[in-house]
Amino acid sequence: MGTGTGDIVSKCLEYNLKEPEFIQEDIFKVIIWRKSNKDVGETEGEKLGEKLGEKLGEKLGEKHRNIVNEISKDSTITIKQLSIKLKVSTTTIEKHIAKLKEKGIIERVGSAKGGYWKLKAKTN
Repeated sequence: MGTGTGDIVSKCLEYNLKEPEFIQEDIFKVIIWRKSNKDVGETEGEKLGEKLGEKLGEKLGEKHRNIVNEISKDSTITIKQLSIKLKVSTTTIEKHIAKLKEKGIIERVGSAKGGYWKLKAKTN
């Protein structure tokens, strides 16, 4: 074992990951854990929605935050996929997306079929 093992542990903890496992059997193994999509969606996506709302001087509604959360995880997500994930109609999604566009939070780049969503408001 070299001095890099301490660096691995500190970097994992710095990124709020579970401490890695070091296993010495026939060969030396390191198991490095990563966040699940559920963890990222529940923490990072919600924080992103809150930061965007604060940046614009207002609180985003739950549906707006959920849409921003899903877009932050998958920029190519469709309105239909959003409606299925969030369990609302496509019309409801379209209305919320129109508000998010109007507020300068998201933008559609490219065509409806081949394009992607871009989060425009900076969170830093």
